Amino acid sequence: MNYEEYTAPQGPWTTMDGWNAEGVFTAVKRINEIQKGRWIVGNVGEIGVHEGQLFCALALLTETGEGSLAIDVFDDQDRNVDQSGGSSFDVFRKNVDTMIGDRQRLFNYIEGDSLALEPRNILAAVTSAPFRDGIIIGPNTCSTDRFRLFSIDGGHTVVHVLNDLRLVERVMVPGGVVIVDDFMHPKWPGVTEGLHIYCTDRASRLVPFAYGNNKMYLTTFEHGEAFRAALVDCSADIVKAAARVSLYGRRMTWIDFR
Repeated sequence: MNYEEYTAPQGPWTTMDGWNAEGVFTAVKRINEIQKGRWIVGNVGEIGVHEGQLFCALALLTETGEGSLAIDVFDDQDRNVDQSGGSSFDVFRKNVDTMIGDRQRLFNYIEGDSLALEPRNILAAVTSAPFRDGIIIGPNTCSTDRFRLFSIDGGHTVVHVLNDLRLVERVMVPGGVVIVDDFMHPKWPGVTEGLHIYCTDRASRLVPFAYGNNKMYLTTFEHGEAFRAALVDCSADIVKAAARVSLYGRRMTWIDFR
């Protein structure tokens, strides 16, 4: 299965429980195209995978030497303090097996609360041998332990959002993009507050360049304007509406993808 088949309007992604709008898949595809045009290589990952709706899409964008990593509390829902998301490992793993095919040989996961993780845990997980049902299925041949795409959709508290941004910023390649779910969502104000604290901290390593379709997009400092400009130039056939805005003292793009 490829990305286009998976993300089609009535594609396999609709068989999973999740909250991603179709426009998110268009946005991720465009960001992937920008990265490939700039020879940006790296793994993909997600904190808070639920049933794998977005994770499988990210994994389907990987190419030779790029792996995927899922981080979730899975069945240990006592650690899901704000009751955001929530699924079982068996459901998630079944979807991964069905959707990403051979790419699962470069797939691995961490079961636990992201608050307990350090960057070295994430880097080590990518380079270790992936396994299924406790059986190693082959050596991991990822060409890097760093990431070019990383979705943050775990705990929606201020503490979790800040922690996850600080965690992920230290494992990204230059030009890597971080996708934060539920920006400005009225039910999850902790996400917006956490992003506000992060984006106004001059020590932060990532800068926001766009938001829309319930997501905010950040990249490494030196690539922010290039990504923003590239999204502004998107053709009308993939964009419903867009506007140049100023937020956190930076030029950004609000964009609503089809």
